[in-house]
Amino acid sequence: MKTAITAIVSFILGAVTLGLVAGLSANQFMIQETLSPLSFDDTVASISKTVTDKGWKLPKVYRLDKTMEKHGYEVNPVAVLELCHPEHAYKILSNDDSLLVTPFMPCRISVYQRDNGDVVIARMNSGLMSNLFDREVASVMGTATSQVEGIIASSIVDSDAVVADAAPVPAAN
Repeated sequence: MKTAITAIVSFILGAVTLGLVAGLSANQFMIQETLSPLSFDDTVASISKTVTDKGWKLPKVYRLDKTMEKHGYEVNPVAVLELCHPEHAYKILSNDDSLLVTPFMPCRISVYQRDNGDVVIARMNSGLMSNLFDREVASVMGTATSQVEGIIASSIVDSDAVVADAAPVPAAN
């Protein structure tokens, strides 16, 4: 009897500990962050140029800080870039069984500046998320994830050449 009670208590404590650890570290798994060596504006411009250079579309750039400013609030610079690759989108949108992932569309990259001046590029870990869906969706999400990671890497590694050629990005609020 004592062994059974010990086993049950151990199981409950293990489950609670696992839940706490998973809950506290979930953001580290679901959101990926990359520190940019560039300024905020140069990071946004570099990503914007690289997106189109790599064959993707950039339908909209939201400047959340500018929107907040219109409402009387001041926050550090924050931009959300929407990325779209029509071929990938078509594979999802043309299949009824795949439409459940449309809340994740289009792909988004966030660029923000922290209080200490660090500029961060953040995005959902869609590679991890893709494992939750069927083979077709997982394939499209996996390919898109790989390409978006390449865009980010190229934007900050090859930044000198990219930023020099980049046109200013109009803010959409």
